[in-house]
Amino acid sequence: MPFQTTLFVAAITAAFATFWLALFYADRIAGARAITGEEELALRRK
Repeated sequence: MPFQTTLFVAAITAAFATFWLALFYADRIAGARAITGEEELALRRK
């Protein structure tokens, strides 16, 4: 029983960590794209 509980907790922890990292990196990538877009607009204005 304790082994199954450990696997269960590990699975939940892994799923939560994957979800959190996905949100974090998606936010970072979206921010990088936004900054790139703003820089591109600034270059076009010049």
